[in-house]
Amino acid sequence: MMDDLSSIEHLPVELLNEIFDHLDTSAALSCAQVCRLWLAAARRVLYRRIELSHQDLDRSVKLGHTLLICTEARHSVRHIKITVDAHTDDVLLPHLAWINDVREGQIQKVVLDDNTSRPSLPLLTSLLLKSPAGRSAQFLQLYGSFFDDDFHPSGTRAIELQNLRRMNISFAPGYDSPSWMLVHFPRLLMLDIKSSGYSPAMSVLLRTVSTSLQLLWLTWRTGNTDMGTSLQPCDQASLTGALSALTRLLSLSVDLNLSQPAAVLDDAMPHLVSLKVLTCCRGAFSEVLFSRLPPTVVLLMLGSNTNDGFPRDNKFLRHGWIAAARVRSGESALKYLWYFDHGDADIEREFAEECQNAGIDFLSVGLLMDSNQD
Repeated sequence: MMDDLSSIEHLPVELLNEIFDHLDTSAALSCAQVCRLWLAAARRVLYRRIELSHQDLDRSVKLGHTLLICTEARHSVRHIKITVDAHTDDVLLPHLAWINDVREGQIQKVVLDDNTSRPSLPLLTSLLLKSPAGRSAQFLQLYGSFFDDDFHPSGTRAIELQNLRRMNISFAPGYDSPSWMLVHFPRLLMLDIKSSGYSPAMSVLLRTVSTSLQLLWLTWRTGNTDMGTSLQPCDQASLTGALSALTRLLSLSVDLNLSQPAAVLDDAMPHLVSLKVLTCCRGAFSEVLFSRLPPTVVLLMLGSNTNDGFPRDNKFLRHGWIAAARVRSGESALKYLWYFDHGDADIEREFAEECQNAGIDFLSVGLLMDSNQD
C-alpha cells in the first residue's frame, strides 16, 4: 500500500493536473486533504471558477480573504463572476483587492451581473478595466448598464482590453452612454448583444469594434412574444450606420422582433463586403435584401420579416428570384438558402425550382412539411 501511495505521489505534476481537471468540487476537496502535492493540484480546481455576490456575503468575504493571502489560490482563478447591486461598493469592494495581484494573462472569463439601474463604477473601472483581470480576460459577459456618463478613464488615454476575444452583453432599451467610446476592444472577434429594444449604446459599441469583429448576434426580446418592438427612423439610421462599418464581419445574425419590417439590413448589406453567413428574421429586412445581398454570402437563413403577432407576407419569396438570377450570372456566391417560415406553397415550389436551376440548395418549412405528409 505504501508503495502505491509513493508511486502516486511521484506522478509528474502535468499528469496530476490533467487528472484533477476532471474532478468536481466535492472530489477535489477530498483530494486536497491527502498530501501537499494533491492540495496544490486541488486548488486549481477549487478556485478555477469563483463567484462573489452580496447575496452570499459571508462566503464572498471569506473567499476574498483567502484569495488575498494565498498566492496559489489566487493564481488558480480563471473565471470570475460578480453580482453587482446598489451596495456592492460598500460590502464587496474592500474584499476584492486581490484582483490587482493576479498575473497578466491569467483570467479567461469575467461575468458581471448588474442588478441595479446604475452600475457600480468603482468596481468596474478600478478592479476590472484597470486590473490584470480586465486586461487579460478573453471572454467578458455583462448584464446591466455597465457605464454611465460619470465614467472617465484616468488621463487622456482610453482603456484597451487587448486580449478580449468574445463579449456577451445585455442592454436596457434606450440606454445611452458615450463612455463606451472610451473603452477599446482591438481584438474582439465575437459579440452577442441582447436587449428588448434599441439603445444608442448599441451603435456606439458596434463602432468601437468595427475593425476587428467577425461574428455578431443582435437579438431583441420582449416579455410578450406577440408584442413587437418599434424602431424610430433616427434610431434605424444610427443602427444601420453602425452595422455598415463592420467590413470584416463574416457572420451576422439579427432578430429585432419588430412589428413592421425595417430596412436596417437592406441599407447595411452593400457595405458588409466580407459577409459569408446571414441569419435574419422578425422585422430586420424587406424584400430589397435579395438584391443587396453581398456577393460573398454563401448561406442565407430567413425567417418572417415581422413579429409573430402581426400580419406577415406569406408570398415573400416571390421576390427571391433576384437572388437566383444573381447566382446564375456569377454575381453572387450564394449556395444555401433556408427559409424558416410558412409561405405560400405554390410560390415556394416555384422558388425551389428557380434555386435548383441556379445551383442553390433551398430548404423551407413548408416544403419539409409537404414531404413528410407524402
